[in-house]
Amino acid sequence: MAGLLIDGLLFSDLVFGGACQIVEPVTRLNAPASRRVRLHDQISGRLVREAWSDAESGNVTFSHILEGPWVLYALDHTGEFEAVAISDRLATADGERP
Repeated sequence: MAGLLIDGLLFSDLVFGGACQIVEPVTRLNAPASRRVRLHDQISGRLVREAWSDAESGNVTFSHILEGPWVLYALDHTGEFEAVAISDRLATADGERP
């Protein structure tokens, strides 16, 4: 069972928690971008996590998850672009692509 520590409180994800992570770049016109990214379970379609990508590197990280399969969607808060699936992948121990 994996846990997530937030403000000193430990939260457990009993369904999707695990020892893997995903690190995925988010870009806009080939430049790093800060966008809201949603992590969905590919089989059920259930929304599992949501995070913002880093403005400097463009990377978004989802930690303490099962291997997957997962689908990641980037949402453009500026309204310039439609939501887009940025990845269809499995999680690994180091977050890199298998």
